[in-house]
Amino acid sequence: MNVEIIGLDPEKISLSIKRLKANPWAELASVYKLNDIIEVPVLKISKFGVFVELNGGINGLIHLSELSHTPVKNVEDIVQVGKKVRAKIITLDVNERRIGLSIKALEPAPAGSETSIAGGTSAKIDPSKEADLDIEAEEKPKKTKKTKTEEIAE
Repeated sequence: MNVEIIGLDPEKISLSIKRLKANPWAELASVYKLNDIIEVPVLKISKFGVFVELNGGINGLIHLSELSHTPVKNVEDIVQVGKKVRAKIITLDVNERRIGLSIKALEPAPAGSETSIAGGTSAKIDPSKEADLDIEAEEKPKKTKKTKTEEIAE
């Protein structure tokens, strides 16, 4: 058996087998990229989402909000433990060792459904009005802070 010495103290020697193996997150980053669509088995269902297994024994999370465009009452109606699901990689941070997946990102949003907008809020957006929203955002003047002199002058 091969081991790496990771520490020497007068009374003990620290060894590691794990350090001889490749970093699974580095391997994951070489295989998967943001926005990739993958098929993975469901490991566990929790109150906040679904854990799936990726290469190298790494677990990914499909948050409850990423399962469907409509509110989810029973997760088992969408996924089952042991079955494979298709999901899109929506976050991938190798340094933080986090990967987020979405099933709903593979489906078009129904008309009038909640859509995420800048600032992390949600709003019901009618698809026929989306162009109007872009125009309003461009035309809306930015507020600037007034100086004391400008306030007194008014």
